[in-house]
Order: sequence, then structure tokens, then C-alpha cells
Amino acid sequence: MSPRTKQQNEAIRQRSIATIREAALEVFAKYGYHSASITQIAKEAGVSKGLLYNYFASKEELLQSIVQEAMEANEASWLKSLESDLPPFEKLKKATENTIDLVKSNLHHWRLLTALSFQPDVFKSMEEMLTAKRVEYIQKIAELFIQMGIAEPEKEVFYFGAFLDGIFLHYMNMEEAYPLDDMKNMILERYESYAQK
Repeated sequence: MSPRTKQQNEAIRQRSIATIREAALEVFAKYGYHSASITQIAKEAGVSKGLLYNYFASKEELLQSIVQEAMEANEASWLKSLESDLPPFEKLKKATENTIDLVKSNLHHWRLLTALSFQPDVFKSMEEMLTAKRVEYIQKIAELFIQMGIAEPEKEVFYFGAFLDGIFLHYMNMEEAYPLDDMKNMILERYESYAQK
């Protein structure tokens, strides 16, 4: 049997990291971040503690990796749309659809991440990074709303965000019983009317 190539080794490494992240989310959601242990996470992932520590130096580093991955996935869906040459409403529409598709494609993962976000002080060490990202998104979406002629664009960003958050929370709770496409269309119709003025 020939030795593995660098690409094969990297693919194995990435699979192990993904497995550990997902196991950590499961354990954090079940026991709470502060009560969860590396031993529990390793057991859930089906790996040794030594292998886990080979990839993540601490529980905090593992949490940061999970959050970073989620932010990168969300950024890929939003920023690609917001930085395109589409008209403002089409940018908003595409970004909204991409985000909904992202959540639908791995509902369990996003449900666990949402549960983690409601645990007190979990994201304290990442507050600066999360605040910077939040400000960036508010500015980019406010710019779209300005281009669409929406009065009080910053307030509208918070309204839009609250609507999306509500959609996701209800969908995570009700799954297929929730009229996800109807709700998506409802929010987009609100903004399409501005685009037609």
C-alpha cells in the first residue's frame, strides 16, 4: 500500500476537524459550554483526547474555530451577494435566499449554534471580533437600504435582522411545518416595493 499524498492527509485532517467541531456543538448544547469537557467532546467525536488536542489547544480555541467557521459561511453567502454588480434589491434578495439555503442545508448544525449563542458569557472572549463583524454588516446593509431610498436605513437593518432571526428561530422549532418560503417571500416583497419606486 502506497503512502498517502499531502492532499489525502489534508482531506483526513479537515474531516477530523469538522467531526470535532460538530461533536463540540452537540456537547456544548447538551451540557452547556462551561460544563462541557474536552473528554466529553473527544468521546462524542470518536477520537482520542490527544488527537483533539493535536487540532485544538483548548476548549476556547475550539469554540473560536466553530464561530469563525460559521462567520465565514455566513460571509460567503452575504458578502458575495452584497459585493456583486446586481441592483440593490437583487443583492438583498440573493443574500437573503443564500442565507436561508445555508440554514436549510444543515439545520441541525445551525440549531446547535443558536442554542450555544443563548448561553451566558460564551462569546465573551470573542466580543470584539463579533462586534466588528456586526458593524460591518450593519453598514453594508444600510448602504443597500440607502440606495433603495429607504428612510432611516440603520433602523431598517435592525428590523430586517429581527425578521430574519424570527424566521430562523421558528423554522428551527417547527421545521417542515413552518412556511419558510412564504415568510421569505413576504419579507422580500416588502423590499421589492421600494425597488419599484
